[in-house]
Amino acid sequence: MLELVHRYYEENELEAKGVKVSVYYLDYEGNYQETKDYIERSMGKYPSFDYYHICMPVSASCGISMSQSTWLPWDPEHPELWLNPIPKGAIHLQNHNFPFFQVGMSDYDFQSKFCQWLHQETKAERTAVLVGIRAQESLNRFNAVTREETFSRFGMTNYSHRIFHNVFNFYPMYDWLFEDVG
Repeated sequence: MLELVHRYYEENELEAKGVKVSVYYLDYEGNYQETKDYIERSMGKYPSFDYYHICMPVSASCGISMSQSTWLPWDPEHPELWLNPIPKGAIHLQNHNFPFFQVGMSDYDFQSKFCQWLHQETKAERTAVLVGIRAQESLNRFNAVTREETFSRFGMTNYSHRIFHNVFNFYPMYDWLFEDVG
């Protein structure tokens, strides 16, 4: 999606029109090597964009444990258990400037509050958060993106969801299959 956004940004001369693009990646610490390589290649790739590589101890779903439903990436009480070191230049517990942050807050709550914070910090009129998901992985994801209710949409755009005043998530790439990525 980053490549498509950049292409659209350039073709429509959005920088000259004062449109800002911020890219954020919430790093869950235990990533596949291909994901880590892609993030390393992508963060900072387009100098006209702002980048946020975030390594914060947020509560995340855990699908591999029978004894706990969540885990805490970048757990500050157990750095000896970290799967990887915090990447250079990343935002983490010791250098962040997020007044809303609490250790252990849910990753979904963090993402929503981060987008609100970014909207306010940049003094944006409107903020569109583009989220790439593969609905193939989850019926809940598919239903969330294709639902018919209209009270939280941006206009009549099905694949949108209001998360805050003038801040909307958009899911323009929800129907890609596993085979389409890679």
